[in-house]
Amino acid sequence: ILYWKLPVSRSTKIGDKAGCINNNGYTIIKFKKKYIYAHRLIFLMHHGYLPKIVDHIDNNSMNNS
Repeated sequence: ILYWKLPVSRSTKIGDKAGCINNNGYTIIKFKKKYIYAHRLIFLMHHGYLPKIVDHIDNNSMNNS
């Protein structure tokens, strides 16, 4: 689970859970007017780069660990 470190809008507060679940069951986060999949953002944070395809090894779209 990702949380906001800074308020990015009037409705967002520090510590709020970031993102929502889309129709495909993936968590998406709106940042700078773009939607980013949470699993891609988490991969980028851990590895420092972003490959073309990042998906869940267990095929569970809710498991971002």
